[in-house]
Amino acid sequence: MSDEVIHTGCSLRLTCVPPLVVPALLAPIPMVGSCVAATVSGHPFCVEGDELPMALRAPLAYSALPFLIPGRGRLVLMLRSEHWARSSSVNGRRYLRRGPRFHARFEVLTPAMQPTAAGPVPDAASFHMLHGVYLPLAHAVTSQ
Repeated sequence: MSDEVIHTGCSLRLTCVPPLVVPALLAPIPMVGSCVAATVSGHPFCVEGDELPMALRAPLAYSALPFLIPGRGRLVLMLRSEHWARSSSVNGRRYLRRGPRFHARFEVLTPAMQPTAAGPVPDAASFHMLHGVYLPLAHAVTSQ
């Protein structure tokens, strides 16, 4: 269900749109909730501020064919209103819900380079697109 509350133990899967490759995103990333006031089976709920795991907040290496020399960039999730509980919150921070698939941007900080005989050529793209989805555990909790 799309109204499942995301909590510690759930995962975030980000899928690169070719030709983008971000090695840190090859496997789903575990979510860590900060709301210890609301838990399921002892796992804290995720609230606003928890939507992007700490491991993905620092600049990440990437490549995008034909740019084989890695560059670096940062992720920006573009969540929709369906990803946030409408009436449930803790300390003014809404619960993160599974919601539908969403888009994310990988904003280039240092461009990847294409090796050439004349010297490296930088990736001209200022960003690349990704698709994302939150993956719940088997025991789901729902929220309005």
